[in-house]
Amino acid sequence: MKRKISDLQLLELVDEAKTATEMAKILGVTRQAVSKRLKKLENNNLIDLSQTETKDRQLMHCSNEKIYKLTQRGKYYIEKLRLSGRGCIEDINQNIDNRLGQPIVEKHAYKVKIKIIKKGIFPENAQKNYKMKNWSLYYGIYLGCRYEITTKHIFLWIRARGKNTKEVNKKIKEKIQFIIQLFNHYGWVLGDPQVVNDGKIGIFNLPFLENVKPQKGKLADIDRTPVDPTIHPHNELDADRIVKLARIMDKLLKKHILLGDDINDQSDDGDIK
Repeated sequence: MKRKISDLQLLELVDEAKTATEMAKILGVTRQAVSKRLKKLENNNLIDLSQTETKDRQLMHCSNEKIYKLTQRGKYYIEKLRLSGRGCIEDINQNIDNRLGQPIVEKHAYKVKIKIIKKGIFPENAQKNYKMKNWSLYYGIYLGCRYEITTKHIFLWIRARGKNTKEVNKKIKEKIQFIIQLFNHYGWVLGDPQVVNDGKIGIFNLPFLENVKPQKGKLADIDRTPVDPTIHPHNELDADRIVKLARIMDKLLKKHILLGDDINDQSDDGDIK
């Protein structure tokens, strides 16, 4: 039986800087099938070849694999697909699977500090941000994450998405290791990564929150980042509880998890009373 590949799945994997071979393994299809669909997305200006990351990956792994990145159009399209299929782009053949209605967990602003033991060559995409009295700050973007190079440390700001906090934390660790491998390739010797900030958890793609305004609750807050609306649980345990309950009963989630209060009425303008 021929397996279908959804545009949403491919765009999410592109956003995670996966190669066509890695995508094929994850989706359970052939590499040729993935490459054909990636070409279609590229022709429709949804993705673009990431020259620097492709070159780095090819040098590190001695392969001809390509790394793509989302264009602005692609970022717009992927968010529309995630939000229950509304606001789709007409000239793309959409194939939305049942993952579309599932909650998406994201952790951002996860900050890591890595001690520089020996400096090497600056990565090609590193740019000078500003010059201090005796040193210059360099920064760059790799795998969708920002890095900053100071005199003694490299700081990383990691962002990752998944179906639960366990998957998100796994992706964060993988991205950190990939970035360390990048610097090792350029001759840098680095110490062990140290977590400076554990980041902020957000859960979105919850249709029942469509008209709910930003507000603060006992176990979680609602705001407009990274998309409108997003639930921000106060800890990861509550995040997993919310995700689990969101898949079962959205009304139960709204009443007992978000605010921790009884909710008697929801007004027409989206305020929770």
